[in-house]
Amino acid sequence: MRKLILSCFALLLVLLVDFGFFVADIRQASPTPLPQADAIAALTGARERISAAVQMLIDGKGKRLLISGVNERTSLADLLRYEPRLEHLNMCCVDLGRKATNTYGNAQEIAAWARSHHYQSLWLVTSDYHMPRALKELQQADPTLTIGTWPVPSTHGGGLPPLSDINLWRLFGSEWIKTHIIRLRIALGLAMAENE
Repeated sequence: MRKLILSCFALLLVLLVDFGFFVADIRQASPTPLPQADAIAALTGARERISAAVQMLIDGKGKRLLISGVNERTSLADLLRYEPRLEHLNMCCVDLGRKATNTYGNAQEIAAWARSHHYQSLWLVTSDYHMPRALKELQQADPTLTIGTWPVPSTHGGGLPPLSDINLWRLFGSEWIKTHIIRLRIALGLAMAENE
């Protein structure tokens, strides 16, 4: 019985340390030192992601922008309310991806879009906590792509969130679990279920 308790305690300690490293990594994440890429792909889910990607397009960090995971009911007018700068860019160099409903779908949509435009490199823009999972999925969807990461801070000011911010800690925990599930799925060569 004592061995079982010690084993459980050791496992819990390992999990806590691993989670601590995961949180530290995402809070210290910074953009990949890639000055420019062929294109930019932003995942929906937080307004700051789209704003960051639009600014990158304006700054010339890529030739075209894909916003992946746009709801079918979301119109351009809806997006313009969140990001007015899209109005001047839309006709020239912004595509709205409407097929993806999850991170796996985002990766498939981005990879297909990159292939259709013959892009060999792109910036991936998503929230810092979401980047490890999104990057792993995109690398799996197209191993030939050179991917620069642009993690968008999930809280202003950086650093660790206060312990009282239960929602953010819950979000970090959920992403940590999902990231490990994806790593295990890829390691075992398992296919992704359509509804996952």
